[in-house]
Amino acid sequence: MSPAQRLRLLGALVAVAETGLGLLLMGTVLAPYFWVTAALTLAVTFVAGRFMTPPPEPPEDPGTGDPPEPPWWPEFESALRAHTHGPVHH
Repeated sequence: MSPAQRLRLLGALVAVAETGLGLLLMGTVLAPYFWVTAALTLAVTFVAGRFMTPPPEPPEDPGTGDPPEPPWWPEFESALRAHTHGPVHH
């Protein structure tokens, strides 16, 4: 279990305990306090856990070289050279 997952689990357990205390103290002025702290505990826990999780690794580049030439390329390239390097007209 990663540290971020442990933090989230602990935060969830604390929030459950705070919610339980809020239910036990239903009808008193303290009940809403425990429900708000439970919600804040969950929010802070999950945001902190997100920051503790490293970003995903970028996908590996399958090759750094150029792709192979298509079979028609040599003929096209020689025709293009002949066309662009033909006789110069002034």
